[in-house]
Amino acid sequence: MLCYNDAGRNSSEAVGTGRNAERITAGLLFLTWGVFFKLPSLPGGILALLATLFLIAPAKAEEVEDVRFFGSAYETYRKQSKMFIPFLF
Repeated sequence: MLCYNDAGRNSSEAVGTGRNAERITAGLLFLTWGVFFKLPSLPGGILALLATLFLIAPAKAEEVEDVRFFGSAYETYRKQSKMFIPFLF
């Protein structure tokens, strides 16, 4: 991950270099729902929904921050890529 101090020097290079945090979040989402579907239950479903909420909310907040920091370059990048799952979500 880039630090904002480093990204400030080469902000155009920082946009589109990889979204490791989103890949980790997608992996955690798959893990959460995989566990739920292996052994479905009401408490498990509630826990999976809460985990999904707590994983997606910070990612959305980070996107707002990225738009502020990188500007139009990030907007262009965001239009070309999906947030978690390529071509879907």
